[in-house]
Amino acid sequence: MAELTARVRSLIKVKAYNDLLGNYRKELESEVITRTDKLKQSMEKLRQENTERKRIEAVLLEAETRYRLLFERSPDGIVIVDPATARLLEFNESACRQLGYSHDEFANLSIYDIDADETPEGTRARISK
Repeated sequence: MAELTARVRSLIKVKAYNDLLGNYRKELESEVITRTDKLKQSMEKLRQENTERKRIEAVLLEAETRYRLLFERSPDGIVIVDPATARLLEFNESACRQLGYSHDEFANLSIYDIDADETPEGTRARISK
């Protein structure tokens, strides 16, 4: 009889452990489902952000292409000057042609070299505005 009682107690403990493990399994499965849902939401958000970034990049590329074509094909001379150094950052071929310089020569000039109407100080003051 003592052996039977010990065996019953052992079975009761095994049942309790199985119930406890079952509860842990349910909690873990619930946590996995919750985290999976959050991961799916995050992935969808990233997909949307990536789609938006690609759309913005395409719009930017189109605007940049239009700017570049306008800049390069303009019959007017266009010069972009660094206000801190007065160096020419960008210029089109029309500017070179109108002032009689080759592209390489023009690249080595500053605004002071091509603006004959003002003194360097006057040009600096105008640029700083």
